[in-house]
Amino acid sequence: PRARLEVDGVPVVNGTFCQSSLTLNRLLVGTVREMAGACGSLLDLYCGNGNLSLGLARAGVRVTGMDHAGAAVRAAAETGAGDYRTGDEAAMGALMAAGRWDTVVLDPPRAGAAAVVEAAAAAAQARIVCVSCDPATLARDLAAFAGLGWRVKRAAALDLFPCTPHVETVCLLERD
Repeated sequence: PRARLEVDGVPVVNGTFCQSSLTLNRLLVGTVREMAGACGSLLDLYCGNGNLSLGLARAGVRVTGMDHAGAAVRAAAETGAGDYRTGDEAAMGALMAAGRWDTVVLDPPRAGAAAVVEAAAAAAQARIVCVSCDPATLARDLAAFAGLGWRVKRAAALDLFPCTPHVETVCLLERD
């Protein structure tokens, strides 16, 4: 059997992305959970190792996560909390169209979520929480959401990368 490392109940997977600061990651997770609200179901797209949603799954929220990163997704699935699957943007779009979610969380790579914006905007959910490490791709994605009837209701800038010019942004979107 392989050794397994978890931090705050989230698996750490060699060779896949994870936040570098435990304290600052807790700030990020707390901000996302607050913006997700009291939801019964949550779809976590670009979920990786389940960092943003495993705690909610363990608290009884119906969580489904999807990402390209197979090793990270398998590690999240192996926790037994939530339903974590490997898939590309086409699979993400099909998943959004097939279900009803109270909240959709988007935490895409630096390139942004352009490939899933239309599907996310059309899906049946009350809110979307966008997490981004790139202000330029976030601005592009938010403009696309605005054109599809969604508005930013709240935004938080988190300095997860102290002493660098980088910032993590979390935005709550609701239908206009």
